[in-house]
Amino acid sequence: MGKLANLCEASDQEVVAWAREGDEDAYREMLRRYGPPVLDLIYRMVGHRELAEDLTQETFVKAFRALDHNGPERKPSAWILRIANNTAIDYVRRKRPDSTRSPLTMTPGQIDVRAMRMPTPRGTPTAGATMRQCRRLPQ
Repeated sequence: MGKLANLCEASDQEVVAWAREGDEDAYREMLRRYGPPVLDLIYRMVGHRELAEDLTQETFVKAFRALDHNGPERKPSAWILRIANNTAIDYVRRKRPDSTRSPLTMTPGQIDVRAMRMPTPRGTPTAGATMRQCRRLPQ
């Protein structure tokens, strides 16, 4: 029980250092400390609980593999939350590739005016005027 008490009282940097050495209890302590805020962050970004849990697990796998890249001067919580943020952003980009092509996010130069034209119903009072306006648009 002595080691477990030491983990609970240890600083974040100490826990990460022990995890870097391969201490499984230190890995569990990192999950205990950082799991809830990571899950909360990802859930707010993706809006689905099970997906957020999967992405949280992916975040910790990435973090544990990259422990050697987190220097002792960096705050572990900020580092792990950045990994979580990037993991969620990557997921959103992969699953919604067309979201960046939405007319709401496009600049005027990216919008193809011809593709956005709506067919004009014939026989309405404004049909003739609308057709003349459409013909004047650049092709």
